[in-house]
Amino acid sequence: MECAFDFPITANSIVSKLVACIGDRVVECSIRDKEEAKQRYEDAIAGGHAAVLGDKKKDAVSIKIGNLLPG
Repeated sequence: MECAFDFPITANSIVSKLVACIGDRVVECSIRDKEEAKQRYEDAIAGGHAAVLGDKKKDAVSIKIGNLLPG
């Protein structure tokens, strides 16, 4: 399962850290080049691992969390 969230922000906001809590796991994300981040996300998903991908847009931060297990 993959979930997507959009969090509204102001246009001049800076995103410097992303931490996702998935069940009892805490995933701290690091900032990467957009293409490298997409590739790492896709590789993790293909390998059966949970993964988080964030992308700052003009007025929102979009976050995808992939390979979520039921419950």
